[in-house]
Amino acid sequence: MDRFYGGPQQAVAMLQKGILSRATFKTNRKMAPHSVRFTKPETDNSPRGCYRMAVAVKAHMSVFGWNDNCPVHMISTADGTLLGIVQRQVKSVSKLIKAPVVGPSYTKGMQGWYRHH
Repeated sequence: MDRFYGGPQQAVAMLQKGILSRATFKTNRKMAPHSVRFTKPETDNSPRGCYRMAVAVKAHMSVFGWNDNCPVHMISTADGTLLGIVQRQVKSVSKLIKAPVVGPSYTKGMQGWYRHH
């Protein structure tokens, strides 16, 4: 789901019907944890690949805030809390940076990362 439709309430409702989901979400959504939010100033002062994570064990949900030049906020009931590596171009140099596994999985279905501005 994209960030217009995605959020914790939608993820829980879909999971109750047996549907696993991955989504980006707006940080002002109801039930969205404040602990994973990246503001623009925090993004500017944090290294690329920096992340924050929250887990709702009873709801089988993981929520991530990830810094990829712009803050990216994702929620998943399909993936755990594993971290992977993505390749990013920084000026003329290709670098490998840490990213939640939910990101590349989400990217396959959505043709790219959605970025929160």
